[in-house]
Amino acid sequence: MASSGKKAANWSPKEDEKLLDLLIEQRAQGAIKFEWSVIRALLKNQGIHKDATQIKNHYNDLGKKLKAWEFLNGKTGVGVDPTTRAVVVSDDTWAAFLHVRHR
Repeated sequence: MASSGKKAANWSPKEDEKLLDLLIEQRAQGAIKFEWSVIRALLKNQGIHKDATQIKNHYNDLGKKLKAWEFLNGKTGVGVDPTTRAVVVSDDTWAAFLHVRHR
């Protein structure tokens, strides 16, 4: 597959927070579907320069991470490294997660 020449967007935790705040606000205002061009303009007003596709892709990626966390959270063999704050998962729990995802 040929590359489109676009580089993947990097998102900082602060940018994640601003995106999520905007999405929550949009839902609270009754939005059923997100208008990514509107979200793009609102983020641009806050100094975040991403295109609508990058925003939508990041939203989808965050959703996947949330589903993984919801599955893993509270399971035996899952913890958080106190130094890096990365999620640490035992091999058995990880294997169970991968098995459920690929059914």
